[in-house]
Amino acid sequence: MIAATDVQDWLPHGRSLEHPGQLAGVSGSEEPHDRLIEQLSNIDLSDAGKEWWCIRSSPDVDGAEEELYINGRTVIWSQGSHSRWITLRSFTSEFPVQLTCWATFRDSPSLHQLPLKNDLDSFIKAICIVDTHNINVFTTDGRDFVTSSPFPVSKIWPMKSGLMLEMEADIPVHSEISALQYPLVFSLHHPYDDIKPVMTKQGSRIGAVTDPGQRIVFTSEDPSICMLYDSITGTHSVWAIRNATLQESFTPRGNEEISLAGESILSGPLHESPLEVIGASPIPSALAASSPISSKIDLRRSSFMATSPTHHSNLSSRRHTVIGGSPFQLKASPLLNASKRCSLADSLGGGGGTPFSERRGSIDCRSPLNVAADVPVQPLYPEVCLEFLWAESLKEASRSGGASKAFLTTDFVGQTYLCYLVPGKRELFLVKLEETNRQEQLIFCTRTSVPARDAVPLTDLPMIVVLEVSGGITLYSGPDMVSKIFLPNLLPPQTPIPTRSFHSLITSPSSSRMSESSFKIRRSSLQGEMTMDGSYFADASCVLSPVPKHLRMGSCITLEETHISMDEVLRLRDETKKRITLEFNNGHMVRTSLPELYTSLLVRKCVQTLRIALKRENAILLLTKWYCARNAPGSQDISADTEWQLFLAALLGLMGYEVEKLKIIKKYDSSSAPQEKRKRKSEAGSKEDWSWVVLNHQKELSDMCSLLRIDCPELFTQEKSVSGGRINTNAPLFKVFETILQSLHLLYEEMKLDALCKPELPQLAQLLHLLASDLQIPFYIEHYWRDYPHLCCPYESSEFQMHESDLSKLGIKVSNPASIMLQVQTLLECNIELPSPYLYMPQVNDLSRNVVQLTALLTLGMKDKNLGLEPFINYMGPVTFRKNVTKEKIPFKASLAERAVLLMVQRKITKSVIERLPGSIALLFMCAIAKCRENPPPDWSLEAFNLVGREDLATLCSGEAMQPPREPHKLPNVQKENSSENIDDGMEDLNMEALKLRFPKDQRVASVRRMLQSAKPVKISIIQRPEVSDHDYIEEQEKQLLSLCTRTLGLPVGRGMFTLASVEPVVLEPLPVPKLCLTGKSPIRGTSIDLSHIETVANMNYWPLFHNGVAAGLKVSPNAPGIDSTWIGYNRQKQGNADAATEHAGFLMALGLNGHLKTLKNFKIYEYLNKCHEMTSVGLLLGIAASKRGSSDQEASQAIRTVCLHIEAMLPPTSLELNIAQNIQVAALLGLGLLYQGSAHRHIAEVLLSEIGRPPGPEMENCVDRESYSLAAGLALGLVVLGQGNGHMAGLKDLAIPDTLHHYMVGGHVRQLPVAQREKYKNPSYQIREGDYVNVHVTCPGATLALGMLYFRTGNESVAGWMEAPDTQYLLDFIRPDFLLLRVLAKGLIMWDNIVPSKEWVESNVPESIRPYALAKPQPGTDPSIDLETMNQAYCNILAGSCMAMGLRFAGSANNEAFETLYYYAHHFISLLNKSVAELAGKSTVESCINVVVLSLAMVMAGTGELSVLRLCRFLRSRVGPNHAVVTYGSHLATHMALGLLFLGGGRYTLSTSAQSVAALLCAFFPKFPTHSNDNRYHLQAFRHLYVLAAEPRLLLPRDVDLLRCDYASLRIVYLDTPWYKNQYVVLKAPCLLPELHLIKEIRVEDERYWPITFEKGRNWNQLIQLLKLKHTLPVKKKAGCLSYNEDPLGYRTMFAKSLTSEKSVCWSARMESIQAFSSQNPLVDFAELFVNDVPGESIKEKELKDLVKTFAYECCVHDKTSMLPILLSFLFGTRDLCDGQPNSSIIWQIKMQLKIAELLTKSDLLCPLISTELAISIYSRARSTLDTIENSLRPHIDEYLKCHELTTTDEKSLRSLTAYLSFYDIPMPKLLKIEAQLINPLSLMQHGFPADTALKFARLS
Repeated sequence: MIAATDVQDWLPHGRSLEHPGQLAGVSGSEEPHDRLIEQLSNIDLSDAGKEWWCIRSSPDVDGAEEELYINGRTVIWSQGSHSRWITLRSFTSEFPVQLTCWATFRDSPSLHQLPLKNDLDSFIKAICIVDTHNINVFTTDGRDFVTSSPFPVSKIWPMKSGLMLEMEADIPVHSEISALQYPLVFSLHHPYDDIKPVMTKQGSRIGAVTDPGQRIVFTSEDPSICMLYDSITGTHSVWAIRNATLQESFTPRGNEEISLAGESILSGPLHESPLEVIGASPIPSALAASSPISSKIDLRRSSFMATSPTHHSNLSSRRHTVIGGSPFQLKASPLLNASKRCSLADSLGGGGGTPFSERRGSIDCRSPLNVAADVPVQPLYPEVCLEFLWAESLKEASRSGGASKAFLTTDFVGQTYLCYLVPGKRELFLVKLEETNRQEQLIFCTRTSVPARDAVPLTDLPMIVVLEVSGGITLYSGPDMVSKIFLPNLLPPQTPIPTRSFHSLITSPSSSRMSESSFKIRRSSLQGEMTMDGSYFADASCVLSPVPKHLRMGSCITLEETHISMDEVLRLRDETKKRITLEFNNGHMVRTSLPELYTSLLVRKCVQTLRIALKRENAILLLTKWYCARNAPGSQDISADTEWQLFLAALLGLMGYEVEKLKIIKKYDSSSAPQEKRKRKSEAGSKEDWSWVVLNHQKELSDMCSLLRIDCPELFTQEKSVSGGRINTNAPLFKVFETILQSLHLLYEEMKLDALCKPELPQLAQLLHLLASDLQIPFYIEHYWRDYPHLCCPYESSEFQMHESDLSKLGIKVSNPASIMLQVQTLLECNIELPSPYLYMPQVNDLSRNVVQLTALLTLGMKDKNLGLEPFINYMGPVTFRKNVTKEKIPFKASLAERAVLLMVQRKITKSVIERLPGSIALLFMCAIAKCRENPPPDWSLEAFNLVGREDLATLCSGEAMQPPREPHKLPNVQKENSSENIDDGMEDLNMEALKLRFPKDQRVASVRRMLQSAKPVKISIIQRPEVSDHDYIEEQEKQLLSLCTRTLGLPVGRGMFTLASVEPVVLEPLPVPKLCLTGKSPIRGTSIDLSHIETVANMNYWPLFHNGVAAGLKVSPNAPGIDSTWIGYNRQKQGNADAATEHAGFLMALGLNGHLKTLKNFKIYEYLNKCHEMTSVGLLLGIAASKRGSSDQEASQAIRTVCLHIEAMLPPTSLELNIAQNIQVAALLGLGLLYQGSAHRHIAEVLLSEIGRPPGPEMENCVDRESYSLAAGLALGLVVLGQGNGHMAGLKDLAIPDTLHHYMVGGHVRQLPVAQREKYKNPSYQIREGDYVNVHVTCPGATLALGMLYFRTGNESVAGWMEAPDTQYLLDFIRPDFLLLRVLAKGLIMWDNIVPSKEWVESNVPESIRPYALAKPQPGTDPSIDLETMNQAYCNILAGSCMAMGLRFAGSANNEAFETLYYYAHHFISLLNKSVAELAGKSTVESCINVVVLSLAMVMAGTGELSVLRLCRFLRSRVGPNHAVVTYGSHLATHMALGLLFLGGGRYTLSTSAQSVAALLCAFFPKFPTHSNDNRYHLQAFRHLYVLAAEPRLLLPRDVDLLRCDYASLRIVYLDTPWYKNQYVVLKAPCLLPELHLIKEIRVEDERYWPITFEKGRNWNQLIQLLKLKHTLPVKKKAGCLSYNEDPLGYRTMFAKSLTSEKSVCWSARMESIQAFSSQNPLVDFAELFVNDVPGESIKEKELKDLVKTFAYECCVHDKTSMLPILLSFLFGTRDLCDGQPNSSIIWQIKMQLKIAELLTKSDLLCPLISTELAISIYSRARSTLDTIENSLRPHIDEYLKCHELTTTDEKSLRSLTAYLSFYDIPMPKLLKIEAQLINPLSLMQHGFPADTALKFARLS
């Protein structure tokens, strides 16, 4: 009988809570009385009393349970254990709750209607609640979804991903749809997905569950199966749940090999089906009322509230309501008349799956859909297929009803069963399950049954709790009965308990337990009252039970067949791990736990071993006996020793022993807990009293006698056991005696390899010694005696219970015992002959197998590179356990050490496993690990890197970001005097960690922040002169403020560059937008100054506000999570604020540039565009196009349609005329080019080509800012045909794109318009008359750049010749000077590879006819026909164009020659400002050239923070006031853009020179800057932010993986070979910006302070790409003796430590100072300071010990061998114990093997020699000298041993010393040698395979 534990009255936790009842629904009426009437009308009293609950084990909290309690419309989710429960969440529905369950869904909905293809999706855990109208899904991460239920749901079943839903099939027989067959089972993988029908497949027959008589009984997630019951045939069937294939989903009707969809798979064909495809099923009219296409879904209908644990609160802010199609679309049907409505949001791509809460307005789904009969509706194809596996035969059919429940369970030996309970038969059926060898298919075997009224499985115990027909409760393991269950302290209730009350049933759980003194159950379990006739458990539990037949109220009861005075158990429920609930027929419930199978380590290992080694029937018998013996009624608080005693009694009893007569059992009786003293029969003392005292205090008395050094009197000695006892040969486990010994012996050897199992070994050794002694196997007896001589003493003949006749029945095959230490030692000797294979039993001694094979690999593998490891293992045990054994899959091409490490990883040998291994074995493995540590292969796994101690490479392999230490790294305050003002300037989130390392010696970062901030008022430092009035003074201040505001308006673009991708926002907070402050402040008077007294341009901050919003949005990192439509809308400011709307428009564009607008929903896009706000449309169109650039496919189809709606040329000719602003059209044009970037799309190219030369008109249209429109069309065309010039335009040749562009560039007669545009432009423009010639002032810029982009990097000299500057005065007069800049730039794009970073190349672009007049004062005799202004303007623009081409060519490279060249020309142009010669070209021209050259210089030095360029920018931005009239808004814009480029992305980003990046830079840095803040005539200002598309993170920032602090490290960058140079490399000091990755072959960390890391193209290059893309730091790991560069910049402090690490000699004495010279973070330094420091008053012995420890610590610290210290210390203390006379057999083996390992390491360099030969010899010699010293004292005992006499000593110290001596010298048993006594000599012993030392020692002793 089993005693249940923790028996207490139980009520569901949710019942004890107050529930709000019904939810106040969301009403459409705003009147309070209307809402009240609506709420009252929704109350349904019929649902008030319905309650149920379900319980599961908590997946998050160990030992806790979770409960879902449902009462009416309330669902309570709580968690806890026993009496401590907390409410996690409470949900209240407007409609009655019908079903609920826990489920797992896919994390993202399907994007198409096709079936699933794989299971690679991520999953989310959720709670599913089904009410009468909706399916509500609440995820554990806070999201919730609501989808309308398209039909009445009768059941829901969780699957591996999603739910299966059963439709209610209550349909009248004579209804109009009774003859139709429609699916009844559906699947839902995500709440946003359509509910789709489930298909079935049996062989080649495909159908669906259409018969109302079929229902689901059970589903399982692992394995993914379900059980169905067919009420017509009365049979149960099992089906595999899997994803349907495409072929299965599209299976048509009419295939002869495929059954009809309406056919029952189990009962045969029933009806003809009208289905052509299973998913395309008609909806019956009975379901039409509940279908979402015929019912209205409003907010009230789907309302659902979620509450916190303490109160209800509305959580519907993130509600997602799915209104969409029914689970299966239908073709035209007479049952439904429908009409289809489509909203404008749908036209933009919104579908039925659009979240309802995010739509504006209401959508009525009730209106009928009038669909024509010939218009088919696309069907929903099944995603889930039920494939037939097994079914009952008709003979086994159950006509009395199907199964009420089913579950999977395993028995004691791991056999799986599918169980289902049939209440009509009162039987529990168990079907045995097997898996194929590849575990791909389930095999259903025999079926058995158990009489039962109810049953539940226990997940933590391999058993089933069965409620018997008679009312008793019994445990079963599979079909085998284990025992009945005893329930102590069960108090039956006196009155029936109503189920409606919430508070009346709350009672404190019973805490009293039956005292241990009530009965002696535990003692009786060890006695032999059980007979051996085969009936072991039928009545044994009743014999053990102390319960009387008639019980009074409050006494203990057993739920057996006897009738007792209380109500019987009605059912079992709420099973979780080991807990179940018993529900009585009067409503009373009791919850109880079942005890553990084992708690101690030793018993657990023995049970698991015997479960595998024994046959199933024997294993079941043993485990059943053991479980009953361990958990008999009584106290369950037993110690590990007591549990081992009980296990011994159970095991030995089943083997046939008379356990009460065994000395080992009696010993444990005396050493376990003190026995209870019996009640005295008389007052006088007795001998039994004294025996009781001696028995319970023997150990204390023995210790006292040894302390006093006196002999223990006879009075205190324990009486010898009475001889006798005979083993029962009919015992069940007698025949497997040898199997038990062998299997437990393998476990014994296995436990020797784990230091944590060492305390358990003596107990197991005694058991094995007993078994070996009875079997009379001297090899085994000697084996255990040498390990524990004081415990495994020889037995006397009278103590044996097995006689010779008994042995003859076993047929023992004598063999040498497997010894793991001997096996390893044999392998270390590296003999030519292979040792005998080691016995291996899967799942018993896996570690032994791994140790043997690894040792063989590391020793014999030195000679044989192709060494196989399987010959070293001999499998034993059942074959069924061998199929999961993993064999070596390591390539032989790997080195020896690498192969060993990979094998360790494959066998899951981690650092912790190696640390627990014996010292010498761990030493051998560490030698292989250390060999791979410096340069492990870069393609290793995470586990391999962790194993070799390369945490840096492991972090790199995992791809996880290292979190820096929590220290503030904020930018310094710009103005200390304003530090108290908490003003957000948009740059406070920058992390200074990298910037401090890159610029540690100056304040350039603080200076840049000061120059780019626009949130604070500017200083107006004007002193009022005495003659100036106050009015004039104020006006003078405001004029100064206006000039400063012009500079302030140009700041945001630069700030956006500076803060690019610098923050990951909190999704629960809006992103702050810094203020664009246009006020001033007088520092003298402290007054504020604004522009109220002077005239200013209206809306002069219009576009700057847009730039400010872009700058704020660009702060968001592209990798930031949680950026979706909800968060984007959350950042939208209140309506009516024009400035906020403009900033939000820029914010949208920034999110598009960062790639986050991909998540913006279509209806949100419609909302933005519907407002017709110019800036919002511009920002949104450019953002959408940028986020999906180059993806002109289905993914970007919606974006393409949205953009094309704003381009008149892309609309059909018959479309309505749209009044679209010019700027929006310009933005849409370039957006179209971005979407079709590089596609060479014919139609798009044709349209854009014509738009370049679009004439003005008709009438008043296209008359403003035509230049920017033409430029946008040219840039867009260049993007579409980028780099396609040379032979890549096969489909575009008839368009003559180059010729047309050249025509637009140089001018000429206007060509005839296309036919489509002739009608449109027949009415001329009323404002502009251009005549018959091309207006090159409009078309030239766009055409020129389009030609350059078309032939980008093609080297086409003929086209480049078109771009040559005219070489005569006459030709120069026909071209604008600023167009020369564009031509030279376009030529540079074409001849990309010919650009040279030198002044000569720049000057080579200037024609010879211009050079004599370049910036030279007119001299006498100069030809008066020469126009000097034209010559000088041409010269300046040609130089500027050359500089810009050079800037683009070397963008982001920090090329020193390019920098010096551009810096020279920047200085050259700046110096002209104060010279009169500048008037020759005009100061405005010089100013424009300065802006271009400085921007080009900043492009080259992007992200470097170059100080000289910073100074240039600081000078240029200081030019403010009336003295600098040529400095416009455009000049400040260019200056701040250059400033931002220098620190792009906070120094993490730089620019790329790929074709797409160069095109983006052309759009952003077009060399024509606006004159004022609202100027968009030549170039749309929004394009200035497209530089983001060319920016890429290339900063490599090292971070110490141990200290988590950034540091410097040297990098060696090897370039790819080119035709011009080979084998080129450069050494950089990180943190640094890397060159472009396509130029690099290899990057290697080569620093004397850090371990090397290599990124090699073709191997682990993707790791570097991901590292840079995610902006993670490079993990590096310091070597021994090295400090970081922050602590020791020059390396002086670690010079001494580094010199020590290079030592090769062995140090025999070390100073504490040498150890302390290493890094303070080294754990060995802390160890030395704590344990090795000298302390006054130490003895000489203590000092010697400390000196040795200090030496070992020094050795490990110097050579970075921290893991070696525990091994060396184990050797040290092992030899010390040997000297003290307390040797350990294990340490003897380690001392011998470490010497062999050291000798092995000297013979080869394939392993790292972690231990020197000198040190190993020292340790070995110390042990040998100690044993030689005690040899004389052991000589008598050695003689007795060699003569096979009985040892006369029983002293533990002497015995242990003797066995240590014999083991150290490998002295065998003389009686085991097959050598005559007179022939024992060294030569004969050596001939028999003994080592020379052993032979000499043995012969001398003999």
